[in-house]
Amino acid sequence: MSEPPVRDVTKLPKWAQNEISRLTADLKHYKDAAMEMETGDTNVFQQDILDRRPMKRDSSIIFVTDDTEFQIGFRSGELQVMTLGRGKKDRLAVRPQSSNVIVLEGWGR
Repeated sequence: MSEPPVRDVTKLPKWAQNEISRLTADLKHYKDAAMEMETGDTNVFQQDILDRRPMKRDSSIIFVTDDTEFQIGFRSGELQVMTLGRGKKDRLAVRPQSSNVIVLEGWGR
């Protein structure tokens, strides 16, 4: 579903502005509810700065860079990360940054 164009509603009567605001909030609520119904019980979320959206349980996520791809997902209750061999960087380097942060980097021949 495409998003409607954003229009300046400040020139509308206050009651119309309030109704548009309410309908916009309702739309977000029902989109989130529909996503939750589709995904059901989940342990994977897509997150941006403000929102956290559920994905189907045990989904895998693929991150693509210029020279490698990383697939991340749950397997038997553990987080599994692998490179998908794109280009020459088909191996995985793990670089600890602190006690709770690591950097994963593709490397190869």
